[in-house]
Formats: sequence, structure tokens, C-alpha cells
Amino acid sequence: KGHISRLLYNRLTRFIADYSVEIFLIHFAVIKYASPFATFLPVPFIFQQITFVSFAVILTCLSCYIWRRLGRRFPVLAVK
Repeated sequence: KGHISRLLYNRLTRFIADYSVEIFLIHFAVIKYASPFATFLPVPFIFQQITFVSFAVILTCLSCYIWRRLGRRFPVLAVK
């Protein structure tokens, strides 16, 4: 196996590929509703941005996981 094969087959890449539709749809909403709160921290600008991006990515992943779990319970919510 080469470097590219290992890169494309690791757990994080497979998670992103599996949840790509949900990530695309949910991340837009997360950015839209969380962006007004991005400048509330009393720290330098670069730390505000790093914190905001980290928070947005974590919230998006968590929301995708919850959405997928709800889709199993209520099939009408499932994205196919």
C-alpha cells in the first residue's frame, strides 16, 4: 500500500466521506447561526478565529452524528 492509499483509507477520511452530505448541509447552518458569537471572547483575533473554527467543526460533526442516529429511528429524516 502506498501513502495515498493509506491517506484515503484512514478512519477520519472515511468518516468525512460517509457523512459528506450531512456535513455540507449542516455546516452552513452552524456557520450562519454561530458566526455572531465569534468575536465575544476577550482574546486576540487569531485565537478567536481558531476557537470559532474548532467549535464549528466539532458542532458540525456532533450534529451530523445526531442527525444520522435520528435518521435510523425516523426513516423520513434519512438522507440517501
